[in-house]
Amino acid sequence: MNSNPKPTPTPLLIFILGPHCAGKTTLGTHLSTLYTLTHIALGRELRNLVSAQPSGPAARIASKLAPAVLLELREYVGAGTLAPSSPTPMYVKERVFPEDVGGDVRVLVDGFPRGVDRWTRFRECIGEEGWLPGRMWVVVMGVDREVGYQRFLERGREGDVF
Repeated sequence: MNSNPKPTPTPLLIFILGPHCAGKTTLGTHLSTLYTLTHIALGRELRNLVSAQPSGPAARIASKLAPAVLLELREYVGAGTLAPSSPTPMYVKERVFPEDVGGDVRVLVDGFPRGVDRWTRFRECIGEEGWLPGRMWVVVMGVDREVGYQRFLERGREGDVF
């Protein structure tokens, strides 16, 4: 029997930023597998959240949001545009720091934040107790506009705006 306890993973929070079709989710999938991180593909999760039957964490969080907030999110996501500044950071906070997680945060979020307003609101939502000094990282990706546009067309997701 091994008497050495399994080491507790160091808390870690990574954000991947970049334009449409830069490969954020692809990179996030690979990194989350390599480093045992929970991967939150925000666009996919918001589409799940506003669907008729949200599933997984989106279903749990949907029950915490006011109907008017869900309606507002549904309108933006349905139009394929950037979700509003207020509910998106609240959703990310609930996903990154669910009530039962304690300090065991090992999360990678792709597609958030898309602006300083969302980052500021996220910081307000998590407060100082959610701040992980030296353990929060940002990866910024780029893509040639024509390559990104071609990937966008190939994706063919209805309602998306490039």
